[in-house]
Amino acid sequence: MGNLFTWFNTVFYFDILIIKLWRYFIKPKIPLNEIERLKLLKNFDILDTGVEEIFDNFTKLAALICEVPICLISLVDENRQWFKSKYGLEACETPRDISFCGHAIHDNKIFYVEDATTDFRFKNNPLVTGNPKISFDVSQKLVQFEGRLKNFSATRFTF
Repeated sequence: MGNLFTWFNTVFYFDILIIKLWRYFIKPKIPLNEIERLKLLKNFDILDTGVEEIFDNFTKLAALICEVPICLISLVDENRQWFKSKYGLEACETPRDISFCGHAIHDNKIFYVEDATTDFRFKNNPLVTGNPKISFDVSQKLVQFEGRLKNFSATRFTF
């Protein structure tokens, strides 16, 4: 009887866990190099700066070339994803917990989400289920090299 009770509790708990994961989106984890990453980000002294035409021209051109309605240059700090430049989106920032870039900063590879509406990490994300109704995302992390940004194709293409 004890084994049956243990089995029932395990299966029941497992089912509840699956239901909870299905109903919620996966929040981005904190990178192992978070302290160093944030220090570098703050050293660039770019957070909360004004609109700059060169960045806006870049995001507009990238959106037009890629034929996507939204293109962003995003910077992820402790609590938010802040948009240095944006094309096709009114918001200036989103919480880090719901950001796609919060996932992208873990790797130097291109972060690609083919269909956010079916991807288990994002299908219940408020940026997917509500406005701007993201269905596709490609992100590239900014990489610092000898005090300069090595990889400046750090845009997000979303539709």
